[in-house]
Amino acid sequence: MKPIVLIIAALCLFLTSCGTDTTPAQQPDDHATEQTAPAASVCKAAVTEVNGNTILVKPIDGSWELSSADQFSLSASLLDEGVSPAVGMTLEITYDGGVLETYPAQFGNIQKVTVLSEPSITPPADQGTLMNDLDYEISTGDSYNSQYKQRGYCIDVVNNKYQYTICSGERSTGGYGIKIKGLTCLDCGTVIVTVEETAPDPDMVVTEAFTYPNCAITFSHEPPDGIIIQTANGTEFERLDTADEP
Repeated sequence: MKPIVLIIAALCLFLTSCGTDTTPAQQPDDHATEQTAPAASVCKAAVTEVNGNTILVKPIDGSWELSSADQFSLSASLLDEGVSPAVGMTLEITYDGGVLETYPAQFGNIQKVTVLSEPSITPPADQGTLMNDLDYEISTGDSYNSQYKQRGYCIDVVNNKYQYTICSGERSTGGYGIKIKGLTCLDCGTVIVTVEETAPDPDMVVTEAFTYPNCAITFSHEPPDGIIIQTANGTEFERLDTADEP
């Protein structure tokens, strides 16, 4: 009987050992569950237009965003409190949502908008050179030439040079004036001409005749990416002769 008992005991031990899993429990793989946040993109762009709470910007040369669109829109509310957008500002836009294919295009999930530089208004010399060998020459106009009766600007091409005549519009007396106070060439190639309009003092003796204040700036060739003519507060002059494109 003893050999049979020993055999049964041995079988029980064997079966017990087979039913026990000695493999250690698998630990969770941190690498498999880790989520990687999308990398943020940074775009530097120049403000080309401000329309209420909407800002239009153009990425500077070399930005990959230019392959998607040459114009982007964003809300002015994204700027820091107290900062007012102005044409000529350079902004740094941080976003991580790609480019939305609208027109103007939009930056997806904008995280931050930083002002890198303010538009500078420095009285330019009467003549000089801007970027891309763009020569210019500033001249005063004839305020008695009724050809410039409307407010705005017109373009004349003479000897392959581009002359932009800027007009205040018809005035009932003399003493009014307009002159160029700032000249800026943005990184994207847009030229911004800032003008100052003046009115006679109340006690100033003026001629009792209609006048048409104007001034002009002539470029050696067409500005590479267009021109914006505005007052210091950002009010733009409209082109008057769009029917006759040069």
